[in-house]
Amino acid sequence: MNGFAFRKHAIFDWKGARFRIANLAPDDDLVVESLSTGAISVVPRSDLLAAYTAGELSAAPEASIEGNSVRSYSRPLDELPEVVRSMANRRHHYLQALYAEGPPKFTRDYLAPIISNAAKAANDTSPPSSITVYRWHRRYQRAKDARALIPRYDRRGSKHSKQSDIVLNLVAEAVTDAFRASPLATGADIHSRVLAKIERENQSRIGGDRLKAPALRTTYRLLRRASSYELCALREGKAAADRRFRIIKAGVQTTRILERVEVDHTPLDLFLLDETTWLPLGRPTLTMAIDHFSRMPLGYYLSFGAPSAAAVVGALRHAVLHKTSAQAVPALVHAENAWICYGVPE
Repeated sequence: MNGFAFRKHAIFDWKGARFRIANLAPDDDLVVESLSTGAISVVPRSDLLAAYTAGELSAAPEASIEGNSVRSYSRPLDELPEVVRSMANRRHHYLQALYAEGPPKFTRDYLAPIISNAAKAANDTSPPSSITVYRWHRRYQRAKDARALIPRYDRRGSKHSKQSDIVLNLVAEAVTDAFRASPLATGADIHSRVLAKIERENQSRIGGDRLKAPALRTTYRLLRRASSYELCALREGKAAADRRFRIIKAGVQTTRILERVEVDHTPLDLFLLDETTWLPLGRPTLTMAIDHFSRMPLGYYLSFGAPSAAAVVGALRHAVLHKTSAQAVPALVHAENAWICYGVPE
């Protein structure tokens, strides 16, 4: 199940049969098609997650995921730049050398001499690695078309900021004004100041040359570009920032959920007593897995043992699997929300 998710065209085994996700309904239901009978049914996502947690559902091999096929380049190849065409021919050359040796074996020892001989034949001074050749082979086999080897540089986004210099200057002014007003300024406070500054700027402009206000998400993205030192200097002053960053090193930076999960053990400040003998049973140890980016608890493991690898594995298993509601809850404890965090961390 490494990398498996309930996405469109994903194929999985469930109830002794193979199914394909035909579509994703807006109410978090999945339209599932049976590959043997063709029957269509609507299944709640929670039911499939519960089946996976119980071991009743498993992912199909990657080669059977229909929607993962690589789309071939549909335009005339003559429109491609010469550099792109030469790179596609280079990839095809290495794959032909691989297939000429018979059924390929994707191990480093097997691929190394084939890649070396192909590089000498093509006068390639920088041959690809074994894993790169495997990726080319996988793309070619999925599409069954040599055009799948064409580098799709046209799908890459721009590395430059889409905001004009005037908007960036207004954002910088808004950040400075917000932190001067309050050291606890948030991204929403800064965004409201940016909108006000852009509105005043547009009032002084004539005609249609008006500035486009960035979205709130764009403002947060621009704030993430600022260094921790700059933000600390705005909040606490330059002297405080110099003292802090002279002693403390920068911590780990994460940009998305499940990129990094941290696990820690702590003994709880309580002793459990036997209800019959009133003798202490022990002091439990809590092992907690927390997502570094969102700071959301992902899973836990509670035991009387000392911190161990078994406790870490138990916490990770609980973090990866889907959480279901407890079967028996004490009368004084009321569960108000579902625990929706799950997934394989990077």
